[in-house]
Amino acid sequence: MDLKNLHFVFVLFSTIGCCVGQQTTLVNGIVGGNATLSIINPPSPLPSFATAVWVTSQSGQRVPVASYVNQHVKFGPIYDGRATLDITTGSLQINKLTLTDSGPYDVTLIFSDGTMLPQQRVLKVYEPVTAVSVTANVTSAVEFNDTVSLTCTAQGSDLFFQWFNGSSQIMPSDRVSLTNGNSTLAISSIRRYDRGPLKCTVQNVFTSQSANLTLDVSFGPENILVTATPQLKPLTSGSNVTLNCSAQSSPAALFSWAVNGNVLKDVGPVYKLDNVAVDKSGNYTCWAYNGKTQRYAASQSVQLTFHEKVSNTKIVGPSTPLIAGNSSANLTCQTTSGSLNTMEWQKDGRPLVPSSSVTISADKTSVFISPVQRKDHGEYQCKVTNPVSTDTAIYRLNVTYGPEKAHVDGLEAVEVGNLVHLDCVVEAAPACNFTWKLNDTVKAVTTSKYIIESTAYSDTGSYTCKAWNVVTGMTAWSQPHTLTVNEKGTLPEPLSGGAVAGIIIGVLVAVILIAIIAKSLMKRRKKKEECCTNTGELAECPSKSCTNTGEQAECPSKSCTNTGEQANAADTES
Repeated sequence: MDLKNLHFVFVLFSTIGCCVGQQTTLVNGIVGGNATLSIINPPSPLPSFATAVWVTSQSGQRVPVASYVNQHVKFGPIYDGRATLDITTGSLQINKLTLTDSGPYDVTLIFSDGTMLPQQRVLKVYEPVTAVSVTANVTSAVEFNDTVSLTCTAQGSDLFFQWFNGSSQIMPSDRVSLTNGNSTLAISSIRRYDRGPLKCTVQNVFTSQSANLTLDVSFGPENILVTATPQLKPLTSGSNVTLNCSAQSSPAALFSWAVNGNVLKDVGPVYKLDNVAVDKSGNYTCWAYNGKTQRYAASQSVQLTFHEKVSNTKIVGPSTPLIAGNSSANLTCQTTSGSLNTMEWQKDGRPLVPSSSVTISADKTSVFISPVQRKDHGEYQCKVTNPVSTDTAIYRLNVTYGPEKAHVDGLEAVEVGNLVHLDCVVEAAPACNFTWKLNDTVKAVTTSKYIIESTAYSDTGSYTCKAWNVVTGMTAWSQPHTLTVNEKGTLPEPLSGGAVAGIIIGVLVAVILIAIIAKSLMKRRKKKEECCTNTGELAECPSKSCTNTGEQAECPSKSCTNTGEQANAADTES
């Protein structure tokens, strides 16, 4: 068949195909690829066909594609060499697709029995996605200040655009808009988390491609934090302290320092204080500055307090003797170095408590006692404390008093030739001088003890002692103490230590026995009283009566029962 006749067949069958009901489906292909246009829902079993004709339309003209007539396969000029026709199924495959291959494809099959099957396929050839790129009006923005517009461009057919921030898809919001088929992304009042990477993904049916752009978003400074090494705690003068300042900022912030509001010359995130003096105490503040955002921010003030250790603490007290009831005392606590925080007074190891005679000053630096009493005698302690040290001073306050309550202790009767000790007992401070008299005769003894090594009858008499306090100027005489010297053998032998111990043990045993007997009697009395519970005649029943409990043995021999022998019991009682 020549070309003229072939063209006639194409025109004939394309006309027939247009006039008979057709099935139409879409087939996609990509430039440079291939596409198969198959027969949809063919008869089963598929009968052999005598003729198959494929035609298409381009620019409004019907263009032959392929035909099978008289057992010969022919292709139109445009498809010759890049199309194949399956004479068994009638399917058409087109290779090396171009964009011009897009369009409707009509096929008509004529079977041996003369029946016809017209169908239509629509071939859509896509250009692949290529050359995706993202551009922005600005790539360096200031947080809260700038609006950024990004444009995504690409080559290809039927393109679909999507935007992502990292792995999260970007959707329209109050700050975000998508226009021009989603190819343009605008973000107002930019935030630091908007910097991305921002990804534009472009795709069509066959291919997908992406491009990224990361914005430089400047922000801060904020969250300014100062840390100290060593950690902030009471610091001793002479210490070394390092302050570190940090801030959230992009780009990195510049730092400066101020103390008590006065800007220091030192700049940088680290501020060192070496061998500091007490006058370096104050409130330290770090200032951060971002040159890109033109913003300043300050940290919370950090208070540094340096203390000098307390040392050389002493108590200054009275320089003259104190007499109980007459004198006053003022104790002052002083320290030559160190800052004071607290001061505490103690007496004899216990806190000193103010009273009617003891006054502690408001600043606790002094104690005033007026008048001093015997009880004020003792050891006073001043404890000075600051956050870095403690120092203590001790002062011994001596209060003079007496003599008081003078009396003589000793034997009143001895046998001739025995040893005698007489003691002049007195309450006084400091120790007193003593004078002794026997029957109004001053003796040569000047101590608190009067010792007679071997008594004579002439030692019988009345002994008195006088105590004299040289500080208070007071004296005290004891009451007379009578000593009688007897002949040998006239006085009973004194008890030995063993005898005294035996007497004590005997007394203790007697006390224990009396307690046991008393307890036993009380128990028996209680049981007797319980015997008058069940007779119903408590008023008439004496304590000797018993009950019907069956405890006859526990009742006295004169007790009665409830067996009707109440009268006999009464007779027995009488």
